[in-house]
Amino acid sequence: MPARRKPTLLAQGKPRTLGGSTRPWRVRLYAPDDGGTKYQVMFRAPAGDGEPWRRVLRRANSETEARKIFDQAEAALDTERETPVGADVRTTRTIRMLGEEYLKDSLERGKQPRTMEQRISRLNAHILPTIGDVPVTKWRVEHSRKVMEKGSKTLFSQRGREDLRGQLAAMRKLAWRLGWLDRSIDPLDGLEIGRATVHHGATAQYVDPRLRPETRQVKAMAAAADKLCGSDGIDPLMTRLPLFGTKIRVAGFGGLRLGEQNALRAIDVFLDHGYVHVNGSWITPRGAAGFRGPVKNHRIHEVPLPRSLMHDELLPASKTCSICQPRRRSSRSSTPRRPSVNAAPHSPPARRTGASPGGTTRCHPRTSSGSSSTP
Repeated sequence: MPARRKPTLLAQGKPRTLGGSTRPWRVRLYAPDDGGTKYQVMFRAPAGDGEPWRRVLRRANSETEARKIFDQAEAALDTERETPVGADVRTTRTIRMLGEEYLKDSLERGKQPRTMEQRISRLNAHILPTIGDVPVTKWRVEHSRKVMEKGSKTLFSQRGREDLRGQLAAMRKLAWRLGWLDRSIDPLDGLEIGRATVHHGATAQYVDPRLRPETRQVKAMAAAADKLCGSDGIDPLMTRLPLFGTKIRVAGFGGLRLGEQNALRAIDVFLDHGYVHVNGSWITPRGAAGFRGPVKNHRIHEVPLPRSLMHDELLPASKTCSICQPRRRSSRSSTPRRPSVNAAPHSPPARRTGASPGGTTRCHPRTSSGSSSTP
């Protein structure tokens, strides 16, 4: 019987004595046997705490892939990182598992509940149904295009498609950081989405003047809301929102979001100076009680409002709060004097916010289960 021919050695790494071995060993790359097609990479890896390292064999279909595994093993051993995993483990690391790691990483980064809800919705609605079972190592640009094609059927706004692509980019970055995807592979390379035409120097909050509501339109909407939601209204679903008209005016003349309005307290309204201090937002997570959280993007700002709106509508509401009134007087005494903003604007500001129906604004909303001041 002829002797078995030894495999051809293509490359070998530095001599090492890791893992309690008395004799030095190396990472070795072998060519396929006669009649075979598999390249072999042999090295040693930790087996467990306090146990000697075990021999590991990795196979590859091409020399390029085999040399990549060889380089990864050498780099991991140089820095004592985790050595390359086997094909069985790489197969189980799918986009679905990457999505779970992405949500876990978002929670560890302290993302707000509303942000988490949006990321979960995009993951479940567009990404997982399309490429959820694709291994991360096989993720390519054609898979990303399928996700965008599915999203374009229900995401009609440019911002929504940009958010979907941004989430794919965040998952790609996490896959690189975890070592699940080689950094030489970019599954978003060549994936472009159309950009909306914007004016030079316009910010993200800029709205075309043709799309902004005029002052007469804001006043007409607020007057109709006062009539439908006032004491003379006949619909109980509308009469439970007596300050709906005020919210429309505050959104139209000041640009406050609904959550920012619901989070306003009496101590945040400076009647003498003609502005409100926006320092929080009312957050209502799904299936949980609402609470007063940070303002969007953590940007505390001051918003000037017309004198008629400040004194005719916000002043009576702030007087009803017996808790905030003493603190408001003390804060006013320590606040530097600011010029009063009394002139009503000719048109609402450029930033547009949807004035969705909301509940009655309170200085201290109830946060107990079953009761809340927000819709």
